[in-house]
Amino acid sequence: TTPIYHPRANPVERRNQDLKKGLRAQLVDGNHKSWDTKLPSILFSVRNRCNEQTGYPPAVLVLGRECKRPGDWALSKSEPVQTEKAQEERVMREKRILGKKVEVKPSRNAGTPAKFDKGDVVYYKAHHLSKTHNDFHAGFAPKWWGPITLAKQVGKGVFLTDQRPPRKIHVSCLKRAHTEQK
Repeated sequence: TTPIYHPRANPVERRNQDLKKGLRAQLVDGNHKSWDTKLPSILFSVRNRCNEQTGYPPAVLVLGRECKRPGDWALSKSEPVQTEKAQEERVMREKRILGKKVEVKPSRNAGTPAKFDKGDVVYYKAHHLSKTHNDFHAGFAPKWWGPITLAKQVGKGVFLTDQRPPRKIHVSCLKRAHTEQK
């Protein structure tokens, strides 16, 4: 069965996820009421980040040039980026692809689920609730707790942690913590 709503498949929701990641990074241990003051720098970052598929930031494709940073407006005149060559390359690539059988790349997230064992150091998914009276918004809070150590496996895909009191956590809520090996 297919879910009615799947946010990862919606490009607008993907952009919203980028904005939430930026807000989370800037509001860690901060005042969640000030989220709107952080948006300009996050949007600047999103607009100037190079797109993997096109090879250009969105600002270049829409405006024909890179965005200037605050303070650079009066200092220099930016030269427009030449996108005609990129446009021609894209058209040629599309013609080449249409003539061939299209190969579907496996998703970056696809693959075998992570295997965990007793003694592994992991992070576990945080389930925050927003609290208006404390000026706390769950969407801006860290998504993972830890690191913690898995004490023992108690069922198929379920582990007990070494915390007091111990927690039962399913592998779907775990992420391996990359610890430095000495």
